[in-house]
Amino acid sequence: MAYPTWQRAREQVSYSRRVPEQSVLYRIIYHYREEFEHSWDELFSERYGVLRAEVLEAFDKYLNCGILRHGCAVVCCEECSHSQLIAFSCKRRGVCPSCQAKRAVLFAENLEEKVLQPYPHRHLIFSIPKRLRVYFRFDRALFSDLYRAAWETWKEYVQSFHPEATPGAVMSLHTAGTLLEWHPHLHVMALDGAFAEDGSFVELPEIDEKLIEEFFSEKVLEFLLKRELLDEETVLSMKSWEHSGFHFYAGETVRAEDRDARLFLGRYLKKPAVGQSRLRVDETTEEPGVVY
Repeated sequence: MAYPTWQRAREQVSYSRRVPEQSVLYRIIYHYREEFEHSWDELFSERYGVLRAEVLEAFDKYLNCGILRHGCAVVCCEECSHSQLIAFSCKRRGVCPSCQAKRAVLFAENLEEKVLQPYPHRHLIFSIPKRLRVYFRFDRALFSDLYRAAWETWKEYVQSFHPEATPGAVMSLHTAGTLLEWHPHLHVMALDGAFAEDGSFVELPEIDEKLIEEFFSEKVLEFLLKRELLDEETVLSMKSWEHSGFHFYAGETVRAEDRDARLFLGRYLKKPAVGQSRLRVDETTEEPGVVY
């Protein structure tokens, strides 16, 4: 599989100011930000809870991001004296595609240079059923339990083959699906094996996705039951479903020498929630609508 690289951007020698105000996302937030805030209680609070202050702050910062009139710096070439205005960025995570993309690149490069070991890795995904997602929407402290359930599941699976070995993984929480619906799930970049007590690396055999899915579902249901968010009857009912709604995915092995693939997966862990290329505005009607 060929992975896109960041090499071309890193080698770029000329600067071209981006124009965020022309993007679909910017137009949507610019025109509807006030209406969004004032209509939240009536339209969204029952389903999504309280509108957090950081959401509005992120919108406001994004509307200033990359716009020269909201602040800029002057850079000058020492050799030819050519100068250029560089607009300030918002440096916010989440809503700003530009700043989040940069954050993802820096995160991936730090992983590659300082964290990841020179051994094979895999991309893993842990997902939960729609029936359970609502609990995480209103109590985000549950995410720590979700991380723990995923890590313990993977660790126990690896140690079922190599009992004294030490696995490793980097995890990232994503809270939106393809259509920006509420869909908390974990993306993981895990060692495709573990370190034995003598420091040697031992690889895993073919991964049993169904078995890991069962391990994971047991742990998630257990901590929701312990927190009294589910009762015994509900847990037993969910365990009897033919399709539980839990899902585990394991990608192909990424070789240690495949730096482009490792960087790509590192960026994917921190990828922006909104893909600009997938947005367009349908202006054929009186009320413009967003099409994904």
